[in-house]
Amino acid sequence: MRSLSVSSNTLLLTGASVVQKILSFGYFWYLTANLPKTDLGAYLFALSFATLFGSATDLGITPVLIREAARHPEEGNRYLRAIVSMKLVLSVLTVAVAAGIISLSGRPPEVRYLVYAALGIVFLDAFTLSFWGIFKAARNFRYESIATVLVQLVILAGGAIVVQTSHSTLHLVFTLVAASLVNFLLALVLLRRVLGFRLLPSLDMVTVATLLRLVPAFALSLLFVKIYNVVDTVLLGYLSDSEAVANYAIPAKVVTSLQQVIPATFAAVLFPVFAQAYRAGGPRLLQLFTRACAYLAILSIPMAVGLAKLAPDILDRVWPSYREVAPAFAVMAAALPFMFLAFPSGYLLNATDRQAKTTLNRGIVMGLAVIGNIMLIPQFGYFASAAVFTATNVVLLGLDWYAVRQVLNVRWQDFLPLAAKIIVASAGMLMTIGMLRVRFGVFATATLGGLAYLGICALLRVWRLPRPLPAST
Repeated sequence: MRSLSVSSNTLLLTGASVVQKILSFGYFWYLTANLPKTDLGAYLFALSFATLFGSATDLGITPVLIREAARHPEEGNRYLRAIVSMKLVLSVLTVAVAAGIISLSGRPPEVRYLVYAALGIVFLDAFTLSFWGIFKAARNFRYESIATVLVQLVILAGGAIVVQTSHSTLHLVFTLVAASLVNFLLALVLLRRVLGFRLLPSLDMVTVATLLRLVPAFALSLLFVKIYNVVDTVLLGYLSDSEAVANYAIPAKVVTSLQQVIPATFAAVLFPVFAQAYRAGGPRLLQLFTRACAYLAILSIPMAVGLAKLAPDILDRVWPSYREVAPAFAVMAAALPFMFLAFPSGYLLNATDRQAKTTLNRGIVMGLAVIGNIMLIPQFGYFASAAVFTATNVVLLGLDWYAVRQVLNVRWQDFLPLAAKIIVASAGMLMTIGMLRVRFGVFATATLGGLAYLGICALLRVWRLPRPLPAST
C-alpha cells in the first residue's frame, strides 16, 4: 500500500472529519429538537459512562502500535495480532466491570439499560481503533476517511428512523452499536484485502512483552484523557440532574466538534511524522512543530472570539429552548486556542519518548477537573463544569509547553509578531460582527466576520510564519 504525503492525508482526514462533524452536528441538533431534556440527558450520561471505561479496553496500546509500526512497518502484522489477543481479554473484563458497577449504582432501570447497550460500542471500538491504527502508521488515511463518513450516515439514517417511530433512547443506542459494527467489519475486511494481514489472535509472548514495556505511560495518559473528557457529564448526572447534562451538552458539542475536526485530525496525521523526524534527527521536528502551532493559532483565536460574541445569537437561531446556556457557551469558547495548541505539544512529547511527561500533565489536569467539578457543581450546576473545562485546558497547555522546551529549542519570542497580528485581525473581526449582527442573521454575520478576519490577515501578511532556530536540545 502506497503511503500518502502529510498534505494528502491531512486533506483526506480533515475533509472526512468535516463531513462527519457536519452530519454529527445535524444529528445532535435533531435529537435536541425532538427529545425532552431529561431523555437527552439520560442518553448522553449513558454514553459518557460507557466511554469512561473505554480506555481500559486499549490502555494506550494503539498509540504504541502506530508509533512502532511507523518505525518498523515489517512488524505491523505481528504487533496487531498480539494486540488483538490482549484486547480480547481487556474488553471482556472491562465490559463485565462496567456492567457490574452500573448495576450497583442505584441508577434508574432505564439508564442502566442504556449503559448495557452502550457497552457493545465499547467492545467493538476497542478492536476497530487498533485496526485503523495500522493504516495511520502506513500514512494512508484514504480508507479510514471513507469509513468515517459512511459510519456517520448509518447513525444518521438509523437515528432518524428511531425518532420518527419509537422515540426510544435505547433504540438510539442500538443504532450506535450497529454503526460501530459496520466500522469494525470495514476495517477488518480492508486489513485482509489491502494489506494481506492475518488477524487471528497470537499469544506471541515476546511481542506482548515488548508492547507491555512501552504501554504503561501511554496507558495512564489515555486513561486520564478519557476520564477528563467525560467526567463533567458523569458528575453532572450524579450531582445535578439529566436536564443539567443536556444544557451542558450544547456548548460542549460545539467546542469539541471544532476540536476534533481541526487540531485532532491535524495532529493525528503529524504523529507518525513527528516520530520519524525524531528518529532521523535534524531540524525538521522543530520546523514541523512550530508550523503546526502557528497554523492552529491562526485558526483557533478568531474561532474563540467569534463564538463567544455570537453565543446568544447561535442559541436563539439553533437551540431556542437552550437560551440560558449562553454564558457557559462563551466561557467554553474561550478554551479553544488552548485546546488546539495542546494537541501538537502532547503528540510531540509522545513521539519523542517523553510520554511520562504527557501522562503527568494529563493526570494533573484530570485531577483538577474531578476536584473542581465535585466542589462547584452542587452550587453552580453546569456553569461550573464550563468554567472548570476552560481553566483546566489553560493549565494543560502551560504544562505541555514547559515540557516541550526541554525537548526542542522553541523560542517564544519568535511567535510574538504572529500573535500580535492575529490579535489585531481578531479585533477587526469582532468589530465587524458587532456592526453587522443587528442587520444580518447569525450565519451571515459569522461569514462576513470570517472574511474580514481573512482580509486583515492578508494585509498583515500573517502567513509569514515564525522561523525557528535550527538547533534542538
